Amino acid sequence: MRWLNLRYLALMIGFAIIFFLLAVQLWPKLTPPSTFSIPRVLKYSFTITNPTNNFIEQAKFWVFTPIPVSGTQRMNSLDVSMPHKIEIDSLGNQKLIFTLGKLPPFGTKIVTIKVVLDLTDIPNKIDEDSLIPYLTPELNIESDSSEILSIAARLKGDNIHDTLLNSYRWVRKTVKDVGFVKKDHGALHTLKSQKGDCTEFMYLFMAVARANGIPTRGMAGYVNSESVILKPMDYHNWAEVYVDGRWWVVDALKGVFMENTSHYVATRVISHVGSTQKESTQQFFATDNSIHVRMN
Repeated sequence: MRWLNLRYLALMIGFAIIFFLLAVQLWPKLTPPSTFSIPRVLKYSFTITNPTNNFIEQAKFWVFTPIPVSGTQRMNSLDVSMPHKIEIDSLGNQKLIFTLGKLPPFGTKIVTIKVVLDLTDIPNKIDEDSLIPYLTPELNIESDSSEILSIAARLKGDNIHDTLLNSYRWVRKTVKDVGFVKKDHGALHTLKSQKGDCTEFMYLFMAVARANGIPTRGMAGYVNSESVILKPMDYHNWAEVYVDGRWWVVDALKGVFMENTSHYVATRVISHVGSTQKESTQQFFATDNSIHVRMN
């Protein structure tokens, strides 16, 4: 009897060991991946110059940082070389505001910023409080104009995906990329001129999508597939569409349709409501015209 009990105990211990080993092997497969599983480190800097022979008192300069948290990105840390204030608006955009103090004649100051992020290629679901702001016409997004409505009706597909794909392909085929354009031009202007930079591609796609009742928003930020030191030419505008509770990237200029989400680091959701900026797609701005600011 004791021998049977010992044999039974040995069998139980054996099964326990086998179960443990299998669990160790299967654990990575059983554990769901992190919703933000792609690390990224971005560094960038700005040089502020006083080009005059006078002292400049209390000049201010601000810059957007990557959005702290969204369906596609999460900020882990932010290191800034100069004292600053942080403002976060109702859309979740984060702005660093610098008061430069007394800037001597022909003096310069350099601001460096380091951001550590986690990204994802599959956007996380976001329950928006209201989609009305992403469906209605606004400055540069003339989705209620007869010209845009006519194009939208022609591009409407059997479902949302087909409509978006038709719109993306049409904008990509219709608009000619002419490189950087200093002034923002809206959807109607782009429809008529059939040329522009990333901003014009973005606005025209947004207008057509909104005209078909699909929530769409404009984004600004940087496009890179790895950790880098950002350069001014990395700055970019693109559209995002809200489908099944997720914001997906649609970038007609770069040929990206609802994919490669982790390549896009958003610094702001573009909205003209209450904007006091000269251009709605600006990344940084100096409040004193006497100083000169450039991204290095």
